[in-house]
Amino acid sequence: MTLDESLQFAGANDHENQRIIDLPNCGDTLKNHLREQGVTRVLIVHGQTSYDKSGARLFFNSLEQHFSCVHFSDFTPDPTFEEGLVGARVFQEHKCDAIVAVGGGSAIDVAKLINVFQAHPGDELGLAKGTVKVSAYLAHLVAVPTTAGSGSEATHFAVVYIDGVKYSVASPTMRPNSVILNPDFMTALRGKQLWAPVFDAICQAIESFWSVSATEETQALSSQAIEHAWPILQRANVPSPLERTHLMAAANLAGQAINVTKTTAPHALAYVLSSKFGVPHGNAVALFLKPFFALNTKLAMSGKATNIAPEILEQRMKTVLSLLNFSTVEEAEIGWQDVLKRCGLVSSLREAGVASPTDIAQIVDGVNAERLGNHPAILGHDRLYELVRRLYDANVGGRT
Repeated sequence: MTLDESLQFAGANDHENQRIIDLPNCGDTLKNHLREQGVTRVLIVHGQTSYDKSGARLFFNSLEQHFSCVHFSDFTPDPTFEEGLVGARVFQEHKCDAIVAVGGGSAIDVAKLINVFQAHPGDELGLAKGTVKVSAYLAHLVAVPTTAGSGSEATHFAVVYIDGVKYSVASPTMRPNSVILNPDFMTALRGKQLWAPVFDAICQAIESFWSVSATEETQALSSQAIEHAWPILQRANVPSPLERTHLMAAANLAGQAINVTKTTAPHALAYVLSSKFGVPHGNAVALFLKPFFALNTKLAMSGKATNIAPEILEQRMKTVLSLLNFSTVEEAEIGWQDVLKRCGLVSSLREAGVASPTDIAQIVDGVNAERLGNHPAILGHDRLYELVRRLYDANVGGRT
């Protein structure tokens, strides 16, 4: 399937009427689109430095000539409840009627939180903790990713941290109404800022493919995401304009897949490594995905401890290895590790700063049980602890 066919496929399988604003002339298209929605005041949510480095500020200067715009960038890579509250107050004080989120997953997640909080004054904490459902009408939300990774522009949920504990706010109405996919915004990205998000997209695609909730449709989305991004990631060269387009399309396809299936154990394990040890999210997920090539396959072949039929899991693992051009689990583990190192990313837990059994326990204790329910193998606390301990003890490049 070609790149254009993949994007058409993604759009055809989009059941929530999200509009993808294509190049060229996407700036004029966005302006007209917002006018059609009756928008007059826009809150632009963006990172503190990425907005300039990506070229997005120049791109959106024309938008500010036609709408009253206010900027919000006071948030961290792991968005907190308080940051969402501050953004919602800015939205309300300036009487905004639309939000444009520009950046990576953090910017888009914060924009989703702001949108939910501004529409439910007084219920913010309940919404963040999941005790209150999203019920009010939300403002029009436009997502403009500047990385190829999080897929947040395609999903209906957002991560929020309360006192260091991760929660997820979810509602079909939280999904951005429209998306701009402009690979030019990735031009300045290098090193971990480029490759960690791409690894996130690849991991999302793999996890969605083997998820308990996988369907033929989501597996097709995941397969296309892997086929577009993995060869580029393996080379780890500065991507060409066409390759940047492939990477951004892959992230969106993977995002659409996890919008249905959600993620699984590697993502669940990754959050503490990101929030407590400062490892970029996609890098953290990639570290924890590696041992599941073997564990999922082993449990499937044993016919025990699986949340789906063992033969189905075995076939899914074979397909995943094939999509990554690996013949065996051993080859997958070594190859995965090599690509991490080639991309200049952290390739071991020791390198990440994990230094003791207490650190390992903290990682395992921070796991979201809901994500474990999505995983195709049954994973109790002891099995997870053993997996992380073995990953910690493994020699770099060796089997876990």
